[in-house]
Amino acid sequence: MFEVYSKKFSVIYTSDNPIVIFFFTFVSERFLNVLNRYVISMKKLLIVLFLITSMSGYAQKKEGTVYMVSNAHFDTQWNWTVQTSINEYLRNTLNQNIWLFENYPNYVFNFEGGIKYSWMKEYYPAEYAKIKEYIKQGRWHISGSSWDATDPNIPSPESFFRNILMGQQYYKDEFGVKSTDIFLPDCFGFGYTLPTIAAHCGLIGFSTQKLKWRTNPFYGDAKVPFTFGIWQGIDGSRIAAALDGRNYSQRYDEDLSMNKEIIDLVAKAPNKKAFRYYGVGDVGGSPTILSVESVERGIKGTGPVNLVSASSDQLFKEYLPFAKHPELPVFDGELLMDVHATGCYTSQSAMKLYNRRNEQLADAAKGLRLLQSGWEELSILL
Repeated sequence: MFEVYSKKFSVIYTSDNPIVIFFFTFVSERFLNVLNRYVISMKKLLIVLFLITSMSGYAQKKEGTVYMVSNAHFDTQWNWTVQTSINEYLRNTLNQNIWLFENYPNYVFNFEGGIKYSWMKEYYPAEYAKIKEYIKQGRWHISGSSWDATDPNIPSPESFFRNILMGQQYYKDEFGVKSTDIFLPDCFGFGYTLPTIAAHCGLIGFSTQKLKWRTNPFYGDAKVPFTFGIWQGIDGSRIAAALDGRNYSQRYDEDLSMNKEIIDLVAKAPNKKAFRYYGVGDVGGSPTILSVESVERGIKGTGPVNLVSASSDQLFKEYLPFAKHPELPVFDGELLMDVHATGCYTSQSAMKLYNRRNEQLADAAKGLRLLQSGWEELSILL
C-alpha cells in the first residue's frame, strides 16, 4: 500500500494499485538521486570556495607599509605677488582641504610655513577656526617647523635657527603644538649643517624629493645615498631622513595597494617601510579628489602593501630612538644638486650681499643689546 502525507503528516491519499505504487516509488527515487547529487555538488562548491578564500588570503598577505604624505607645496612668492598668494592660492588651499576633510575620513594633510598660517588668521578667520579644530584632531598636520621654507645653504646658521624659532613659537601660541621636522620638498641642495641645526632645535627628521632632480649620480651609481635612513651632521648630531619622497605633485586614480612603483619602493626600503609624497606643487591647493580616493581605496585594498595616510613625521617617529635601529643606513656629509637650480647660488648677487649684510647687522645688534643689559645690571649694583 502507498500513502501520501501532507505537510502536517496527515494521510491525504492511499492506494493498493501496483502501478500507482511503482510510479510514486520511481519518482521518489529519482528525486532522492537528484537531491543527493545537489548536496554533493554543494559540498564541492563549498570546498572550492574555501580553497579560493584561503589562497586569496595568502596572496593578499601584506609585506610592507608605505606612508602616503599629502602636501600642497606653496611658494610664498615666486612668479606672482604676495597678494596673489593670499587672495587666490591660500584661499584655494583652505577651501579645497576643508572639503576633503568633510568627505574622506582617512585624509591627512601636511602644510608648512608659519607666515601662511598668520595670513589665514588675518584674512580667513572663519576657515582658520576650522583648521584649528582639524589640527586638534590630527588631520591637518603642521610640517616644516619654520616661519617659512628656507634655503639651507645661503643663510647663516643663526638665521636658520631664528627661522625655526619664530615658526615654532607661532605654532605653540596658536595651536598648542610644535612641528618636529624639516619639510623641504623643493629646495636646491642641503648643507652639512642642516641635521645639526635641526637636532639642536629638537627636530627629528627631514624630507625632500629634490635630489632626484640631479643630472648625474653623486653617491656611486645613485643620486641619493639612501631612500630612508639617518643623516649625520657636522657635529655628529643625527636626524631621520627621507631623501626620495618622489614627485610631490603626483596624481593617482587606482587602488594604490596594487601600484607597482609603490610596491617596488616598499620592497627596497629599510624594514619595508617607505615614504611617499603626493599632492600639488608651487601654488598650494590640495591633492586631487581622485588621488585622495586612491589612497582611501589603497587603505582598504587587496594589494601586498599597507597604506597609511600619514603625517610628514610619522615614519620618523616609528624609529625613535634612532640608536636602537642599527639597520638604518647612515650618511655623513652634504647633499647637493649639480645642474638644476644651481644658478640660484650664482645669480642675484646684490640680494645675497644685502641678505648677508642684514645678518651681520642683526648679530651686531644682538651683541650691543647684551652689552647694554649687562651695563644696566652693573649700574644697579654700583
